[in-house]
Parts: sequence; structure tokens; C-alpha cells
Amino acid sequence: MNLWRKTIFVAAVLSVLSSVIYAAAYTTTLTFFNIATVESFTVTLPGESAVPATGGGAATHDIEFNASSGTVTCVNPQVTGGGTIQSDGTPIFKIDNTGTVNLNISAKFTVSPPSCVKVGGATTYAGACAGSIIDTSYVTVQNALTPAGSVNWYEQANFTSCTSSDTISKTQWIYGVTS
Repeated sequence: MNLWRKTIFVAAVLSVLSSVIYAAAYTTTLTFFNIATVESFTVTLPGESAVPATGGGAATHDIEFNASSGTVTCVNPQVTGGGTIQSDGTPIFKIDNTGTVNLNISAKFTVSPPSCVKVGGATTYAGACAGSIIDTSYVTVQNALTPAGSVNWYEQANFTSCTSSDTISKTQWIYGVTS
């Protein structure tokens, strides 16, 4: 091969190599996929529509415990105005995590019920009568309720020597906070 052909051949090889090197050049970018932290849940009473929780405390329909006498145990709550009564498989509160983070759900009264009334709560119907006593301190309904998860909350009241003067209403909170 003569010098001229060798020069053209080397130039051609270098040209091909530089294009291969050029084709192999790249950059990298670290890409994040961020999901907003949203604390959000709904509470549904039996026979009623879901109510989204708000920072100011959205109100659901009212519930009541109707005792047939001053001393009676395991009284199921009912949606006021002749609404649905809680029963096995029909909790008084169905709580759905509609946010993007796990939530710790709890319940409490803002002011104590009458001293002759004890309200118990549990995630099973059978456990509600003897469940955690709900008063003015938060009672755990469920920790780490996952997004799109739900929990049923049953309550029952025990009345001991109550009189008609003990008839009163109290506000109850269902509270959710990031776990």
C-alpha cells in the first residue's frame, strides 16, 4: 500500500473510531418521583355518606345511645333520627385512609360523658362492649392505617344507675395524624 492510501485508510479508521466514541458519549440525570404527603381520611356512618376530615373538624351525622333503663349494658349506637343501628358487620364508624401516608387513627370525646356512662370501642363488634374506654384522652383505633386502607370502629355504651338528668350530648372526635 502506498503512503497516500495508508493515510486515507488511517483517516477513515480514525473517523469511524471518533464516531463510535461520539456515539457512546452520554450524560446521566438523577430523576425523582415525588408523591405529596397528604393526610386525608373519611368517616362513614352506617347508611350515610362518607365525610372527609378537615383541619377544623367536619361534622358527620349525629349518633345516639338509647338506653331502655338507667342500668343496661352493651347498648349499640344508632344514627339519630331513626337511622341505622350498629350491628355485627355494620360498624358505627368506617374510617378510610384517602391520603398518601400511613395514619394513626384515634377517637376521643371533647368533654367526658356522664359519669354513669362508659363507652367502649374496638375494631370488632364482639370487643366493643369491653373495649377501650373512650373519654377525653385519645384511644387508639388503629396505628399505621395504610393509604387506601380502612378500619371499622364499633362502640357500645354501658349505663349504670343513670337517670333522665344524665341525658346530654357530647362531641366525639375521630382523629388522624401521620404515623
